[in-house]
Amino acid sequence: MISETCRLMCISVTDFLRTTLGKTLPTLFANREQAVLDAMEKELSQTPTSMFLHNSHGILAHVYRLDQGTHNALDFITRMLSSATVASNGKKTTVDAQSITKSCVDKVLNGSDRGDLGAFLKNYMLGLISHINDMLQDVQGKKSVDAKKKILKSLGVLMTHVGAATASVAPQIMATFQTMVGFPELCEETLYSWHQFITMLNAEELAPHVGSTSAAFVTSWSVFTLPARSLAKKTLKYI
Repeated sequence: MISETCRLMCISVTDFLRTTLGKTLPTLFANREQAVLDAMEKELSQTPTSMFLHNSHGILAHVYRLDQGTHNALDFITRMLSSATVASNGKKTTVDAQSITKSCVDKVLNGSDRGDLGAFLKNYMLGLISHINDMLQDVQGKKSVDAKKKILKSLGVLMTHVGAATASVAPQIMATFQTMVGFPELCEETLYSWHQFITMLNAEELAPHVGSTSAAFVTSWSVFTLPARSLAKKTLKYI
């Protein structure tokens, strides 16, 4: 089928595969398609390890966004890289998911000439929040309650790392919190991240959100769990 398609487009199979690597490799590694990767190696004269290393950021970004199968995909990748290391130098080297991810992040930060994560992510915050909102509102497919809890909790962690740059997308973040805080099963995670957000703003940045935050807490108070009410009180006390 690929050969016929390439003939129709007047392009060689090799050129087609090489051009579309960025789109195909994330799914192939996530699904652990070793046979397909081996077939591509023969066509491109490039090992699966080399393909991964040249496209690692896209592959890992896809793998970490999987609802299920992330650990299996990472295990597949680490075993492949470890085997390649042994084959190249004859020494057994342990490769883990943390070291792979860190190397990708370091490459991105160093390549951008930015040493500060907040400064680097500032220009991408609107896109990140938009993507998170899509996941929470099931635009990209139905998400489980547990998945949404993780997304909301991770939003707070993200803001902690980004720091002051978070203020640039404050209206979008507030809209997310105001929507999610009314769900009893999600209120604790929402309030956790809401507190992270409020406490990293300076007085000038915080002022526009005092009224809307207080109103949202009062409106949804009846559905708050005891831990959620404690978080809400903590946030209001800070304000």
